[in-house]
Amino acid sequence: MRTLIFLFAMLVIVPTGMASSQPAPAIDPAALSRHIRILASDAFEGRGPGTEGERRTIAYLTEQFRAAGAEPGGERGGWTQAVRMNRYTLQGTPSVDFAGARDDCSFAPGEGMILWSRNPGGHVALADAPLVFAGHGVVAPELGWDDYAGANLDGAIVVLLPNDPDHGQESGPFGGRAMSYYGRFSTKAEEAARRGALAVVIVHDPETADSSWEVYRSAYSAPVNGLA
Repeated sequence: MRTLIFLFAMLVIVPTGMASSQPAPAIDPAALSRHIRILASDAFEGRGPGTEGERRTIAYLTEQFRAAGAEPGGERGGWTQAVRMNRYTLQGTPSVDFAGARDDCSFAPGEGMILWSRNPGGHVALADAPLVFAGHGVVAPELGWDDYAGANLDGAIVVLLPNDPDHGQESGPFGGRAMSYYGRFSTKAEEAARRGALAVVIVHDPETADSSWEVYRSAYSAPVNGLA
C-alpha cells in the first residue's frame, strides 16, 4: 500500500549578516522539556504518519518555528514537503521452519520470532536458503573489524548477534556500554543486504539487546512505514 504523507521538514533561513553578527540564542532546558511533554501527550495520539496525530504535530511544530522567527523552506513556500512512503503489513499466518543437523524447529510470528519485511512485493519466499552465522555483522574498516571476512552471503540468510561486540564492557573499540552506529539493527541489515543476503535473523538476547522482547513484538506487530 502506498501512501503520500507530509513530514515536517523545516529549514531555517537566516540572512548571512545576522548569522555572523549575532550570537546563537541560549538553549532553554525548560522550553525543550515543555515541548517534549506536549508532543508526547495523548492529545497527539502517537504522531503516527498519515494520522490525525501527525497533522496535529505538524501544525504545532509549524507554529513554534514561526513564533521563533524561522521562515519556511518547503514546497510552494510552505513548511513541508511531500514524501512517498510504503506501508508494510504482514498478512495471513506465516511460519518459519529451520532444519539442521539436530531436531528441526518452527516459529510462529509473535511467539519465538518476529517477522518483518520492507520488500515492496506481495510475497517473500526464502525456501531452502542456507544460514550463515556472522557474529555481530559489523564491518568497521577504521577499527580493523570485519565479521564478514571470507563469508559468502549470496542467497543466504545471515544470523547475527545484537548490539556491538564490546557491549556491556566499561570500554572498548565500539564504545563499551554505549551502542555505536554499527550496533544498530538498520546498520546490520543494510550491510548484510549489500553483501547479497536474502534476510537477516538477529538472535534476541535480553542481556545484550537494546530493548526488551515485548518492545520489539509491539513495535513490529503493527504496520511498518518506510521511505519508498
